[in-house]
Amino acid sequence: MNQELTFKSTNYLDPYTFYNKFQFWLIRLEPFINLEHRYPMDANSFVKASDVQYGSGLRITEVLNLTKADFDLNHRILSIWNPKTAKGGIQKTTILPYQINSLEKFLDQFSKSDRIFPTTRMTMWKYFRNAGRLAGMNIFEAQHEREVANVWTHLLRKSCSKRMQYLGASRELRMRKLRHSNRDAHDAYDQVDLNTLLDWEAEHLTQPILGDEKQNV
Repeated sequence: MNQELTFKSTNYLDPYTFYNKFQFWLIRLEPFINLEHRYPMDANSFVKASDVQYGSGLRITEVLNLTKADFDLNHRILSIWNPKTAKGGIQKTTILPYQINSLEKFLDQFSKSDRIFPTTRMTMWKYFRNAGRLAGMNIFEAQHEREVANVWTHLLRKSCSKRMQYLGASRELRMRKLRHSNRDAHDAYDQVDLNTLLDWEAEHLTQPILGDEKQNV
């Protein structure tokens, strides 16, 4: 059987998995960085980038464009310049309360105009994927046109919305967090998808249900 088909489907990283498995291995990838001499950031910066994306629900390009000046830690507000849905403009979202102290220490090393995560989308994807593999996170998502195996960058944005949903946040609050002005844009996060169907069947239909036939045997 193709190994990809044995992967567990998911579209959400819960906080325990994110902090204790995924980030655990993100910080331990530094030896690979030093060996290959091709990553422009240290392991701690990759961890912080994932933390910001997971906590604020950003797209990966928005993470990579952030400067120190975009963080208003006093008011827990994050500014996103030239976002996908407002080209040439600015949008704002929130920073989680428990992230403030660690972000304050991390941002001390930068000037206001510095890009704090100077790398590429492809590098981030490879780094996240490798951390997920080391953590034993054999996951995939069945999308409309393709399947994505292992951890991918957009999974952290979706996880931000899913986490809020499980904690009782309304759809409107989650749309505001992710800056979705159109309700249809949030459907990918809320609609029952193929992954949810796969998980339900794996839990409830591992054996044939015979009903009355079983009783008559």
